[in-house]
Amino acid sequence: MPPKNNASARRPVTVTIVAIVFIAAGVVGLVYHTAELFGQGKLNYEEAWVLFLRALAIVIGLYLLRGANWARWLGLA
Repeated sequence: MPPKNNASARRPVTVTIVAIVFIAAGVVGLVYHTAELFGQGKLNYEEAWVLFLRALAIVIGLYLLRGANWARWLGLA
């Protein structure tokens, strides 16, 4: 197999921007909703899903930066 060229191995800028947006949205949403939940005192089913999706956005963003193909598809979904 021929060695990869550095130019072809680079991540597109748009993927980097989308990954940063996923991470930022996940962190901001997780902090906001967690602070909101501490005021209520108990966690119900819908709020648990919101926290899970915010954490999932952070994971997707991190793995997009690492170049994982599954993260691209999951982020698209």
